[in-house]
Amino acid sequence: MEAESGGSIQSLEVSGSEYSGAGSNNTMSGKKNQTNKIKTDLGDLTPVRWDKVVIVQVSVQGFREMMSQAKDLMEDAKLLYEHTVLSRLASEYGGQEILSHSRSGLFVIAFASEFHAAKWCLSLQLSLVYAAWNDKLLKQFDDMREVSVTTNGKTKKNMLLYRGFRVRMVIHTADPDINPELSLSEAVKWTKTVSEYAHGGQIVLSDNVWDRLKEQLVQLGNPVVEDLGGHAVLGDEVLLMLLLPRDLELRRFPSLKSPHQLSLGMRDAPSAHKPVTMVFTFIEGARPLVRCHAEELADRIKTLCMVARELLRKHNGYECQELQGDFMLAFFTPASAILWCGEFQVRIRQKFREWDRENENQELRFSMSMGIETGVPASVSPHKTSGRADYFGNIVNQTARIAKAAHGGQVLIGGDAWSAYCAAQPSQQIISKADKIKDIPGSTVFQFKAHGYYSFKGISKPIGLIEAIPVDVQSKTLSLDLMTLIRGHAPKAKRIEDAALANQAKTVVPDVPSELVRLSHGGEQPNNSIRETEFDFNLSWDDSIFVFEDIDEEDGDMEDEGQGRGLAVCGSVALAMRNSTLNHSRLMAQLRSSRRDDSFTSQRNSANATRTEDMDRV
Repeated sequence: MEAESGGSIQSLEVSGSEYSGAGSNNTMSGKKNQTNKIKTDLGDLTPVRWDKVVIVQVSVQGFREMMSQAKDLMEDAKLLYEHTVLSRLASEYGGQEILSHSRSGLFVIAFASEFHAAKWCLSLQLSLVYAAWNDKLLKQFDDMREVSVTTNGKTKKNMLLYRGFRVRMVIHTADPDINPELSLSEAVKWTKTVSEYAHGGQIVLSDNVWDRLKEQLVQLGNPVVEDLGGHAVLGDEVLLMLLLPRDLELRRFPSLKSPHQLSLGMRDAPSAHKPVTMVFTFIEGARPLVRCHAEELADRIKTLCMVARELLRKHNGYECQELQGDFMLAFFTPASAILWCGEFQVRIRQKFREWDRENENQELRFSMSMGIETGVPASVSPHKTSGRADYFGNIVNQTARIAKAAHGGQVLIGGDAWSAYCAAQPSQQIISKADKIKDIPGSTVFQFKAHGYYSFKGISKPIGLIEAIPVDVQSKTLSLDLMTLIRGHAPKAKRIEDAALANQAKTVVPDVPSELVRLSHGGEQPNNSIRETEFDFNLSWDDSIFVFEDIDEEDGDMEDEGQGRGLAVCGSVALAMRNSTLNHSRLMAQLRSSRRDDSFTSQRNSANATRTEDMDRV
């Protein structure tokens, strides 16, 4: 038998007893299968002999419970579901059913490419919504009930989100570097595990699938992509991604039912309903090093990116974007942002001392400037190609400006962030001059320094700037370091003299302590994530969901930003528009693998979903 895949015809080995193609269960009856079945956690699997095998596991939420309560009606629904799953599977997508359990609504499908697997899943989700389901079933079960929403944008639209079976789909590529039978068995085990985390109506991708699909989103019809965060799957840290058809983009889900969520997903990031503390970081001093030391420079930047993500996990920060070592981040509190910046600056210095001791190239030095500001974004939405939370509004431009005003190694705090920090009464301890500075785990020592008020292009009001100077208490030259840091550079912006400042409207900045301050890590985080503020999951499925007014997300000009909502620039554009010091093709090629190499952005325990269900056991 032959099937199409990726424009080529590939030979398939299938079992006549198990094969159930579109329209026939006896396509190969009478031919004795010569291929041994593969034992898996879901049962015996029919092997396929392709250069690449992409597995899709499809299962129905609440299937066995509904089957036990309405068997006769569900028999017809099951036949409709099986026809919807299998029709056009081979002819249009080159897919092959390799395992099924009709009594639990579970299928395992093999494809020869990630593209065809994703294309089929997107099409299937839409087909299931518009299938000819029995009206009695739609009214009897919550897991089949019709759900639609009315948008409140420029034109009101009624959008159908759910109707019929809630089907979860998980896509994963089998490992091509190990024994084929073991590879398929491990892939099925992986998809089974992640299916137990997923909710009906989701398409969940593994990171290896996402790496291949992210360059093919246009060909897939520009589906919605959303970062689901890092999770522990069979002992490995894995980034999971959500894929949805554009017509179903308003579907919302509780957190994945993962027992170990290791980093924040897009909807776990700070919402746009309350103030968010943004951080931008920019690499300084790398331009002269690019031409002669591109590979070594890229290696060092990758190492520091891993450190940055390790600290994000510690301080509950969210990575919005990273471009060639420059970061855009979001934090729930100013204290968390200050701690992350301070500890990162200390770790950068320690890393360079370590590289110096190893007699590596001591001329290969650069630093990072950092800016912190707090404000309410105009909106937040998934980035169109990364699926990560992307923020829009004045706060983005303002934070980027503050970071650009900082010198390499400096952390500058905007006046609004400093006011919010002081008002929150963070856990801190004043260190008097007579006290000896000790290294106490779980804390960072800072010297804060007021620099006055500065004007920035595109921002109407003067901004007060405070420098946060982290103290490396492990340094052997601590006293000298303190004197050098405190005599640091003034910000690279236009300072407003006191006489001119008296006639301008401004935010009054609280006093800055002259003593050293020990700021403790941790503390309770506010319940202000996107998921927690967009709507209440306790609503019944009959209730309509309020959808906020559409936001114009066209890329704005940073120079004119700040004058109105329509000109709000998003964070990814702010990062990209910066005149990067690392704009060099060789370095960019070296850095392409730095995105989430071996670490994830932040640590949190998975929130308990309000509606939780165990996957139907086979």
